[in-house]
Amino acid sequence: MNVWSAVSVADRPADELTGWAVFDLPDGDRHLAGWSVGEREGRATNAVVEFDSKQLRAVTSSGRVYQLRGRPGLGGDAEYVWRRWCSINNVDPSQCRDVSHELV
Repeated sequence: MNVWSAVSVADRPADELTGWAVFDLPDGDRHLAGWSVGEREGRATNAVVEFDSKQLRAVTSSGRVYQLRGRPGLGGDAEYVWRRWCSINNVDPSQCRDVSHELV
């Protein structure tokens, strides 16, 4: 399976994620992973800079707005992309804490 960059924020300023999770990284950053409804693929995001737990909406450092749908829990493609993102960015996934259920 391959991993590639997301379309530009200018082309898709917002997206929905299903089968999602929120991870706190050892460096203090927080990232989302899930299934991108708009792109129909697994997605790992840039760092989250705003998170609204009531509306389940996040804004990342790129400026993209993500609406989270359904309950948290990564599916196969999203989990694969998250682990690849961690590998590419030299992050040990075992050191990332899934905080999804703390936020909803």
